[in-house]
Amino acid sequence: MYVKFFLKSASVLAREKMSSTAMSVCLEMLQYIRYDTGYLAFENGIKLTLDDIKRKCDFISMTSVIRAVDELVDKKIFAKVKTGKENNYLVNPYVFMRGARVNKTLSKTFENSKWARLYN
Repeated sequence: MYVKFFLKSASVLAREKMSSTAMSVCLEMLQYIRYDTGYLAFENGIKLTLDDIKRKCDFISMTSVIRAVDELVDKKIFAKVKTGKENNYLVNPYVFMRGARVNKTLSKTFENSKWARLYN
């Protein structure tokens, strides 16, 4: 299994003023990025909720996970997407991605982020 991490984005991310907890959550979640869709989801396709993220980051308190996820959303590394009654999360394909293609919805979600501007 692999995740693409783009070099220009890596350089910007290294300089990003970001809490160590947000970076830990981000790195822990990389294994859950789904091919082509960018959703954080289990291998069976079920999308991760905030509770799932907390369970997977069991070394971090729930309050800290919430703050970290909010920080990642604010920095446009993640996006929060309402699916039914649950919030689910997308990962910015200009920073990390899996697969050979990015679907239009994912691309559109992050097209105005500073991360996208690195490549345009």
